[in-house]
Amino acid sequence: MVFRRRYITGDLGLAGQIEGFGPDEVLPNREACCEACAAIAQVYWADRMNRWTGDAACADMIEPVLHNGLLAGWSVSGDRFFYDNPLAADAPAGRQPWFSCACCPSNVGRFIPSVGRYVYAADRDTLYVNQFVSSEAVVDVGGAAIRVVQEASFPWGGRVQLSLGGEALGDVRLASRRPAGVRARGSMERRCRCGAWRPRRR
Repeated sequence: MVFRRRYITGDLGLAGQIEGFGPDEVLPNREACCEACAAIAQVYWADRMNRWTGDAACADMIEPVLHNGLLAGWSVSGDRFFYDNPLAADAPAGRQPWFSCACCPSNVGRFIPSVGRYVYAADRDTLYVNQFVSSEAVVDVGGAAIRVVQEASFPWGGRVQLSLGGEALGDVRLASRRPAGVRARGSMERRCRCGAWRPRRR
């Protein structure tokens, strides 16, 4: 799915008539289904795989969906929707206020308030930064309440600044995902439970 049946935007699905996949590497722009529900399901799946395996590549899958694939289905005003999100059209496609099969608008409305749960994860001694989103959170790391403030210019810029606080901060490791295709600058350790993670102590 990831390498052969997924658009660069993170969207899924070729055939709108069946809301499913076509042959490998057949991803036409005009006929794309790219349904918002499929984008949300992909985030659910990738997040569970990330938490189960610790593989940062699963968190990488979430990033384009959050920034591209999902948000295209919802208007800025928040009251009009696309059911599917084709990547090209001969005439301007307009978002609709509702659909007879209204799974996508209700799914998007339910998903957006939950985005915060995909930003951080933790185990007994490590705080994982999975997504680069300006945010504030208190994360339970092995029973210790760690306060995180993240200032991110991502995806428009590459700067991310993290501020951490908490009584047990000295016992907590920080593991920040390195997005696929990005080279990190500065010293970074490679000790962690998954080789794809690059933790750095402060």
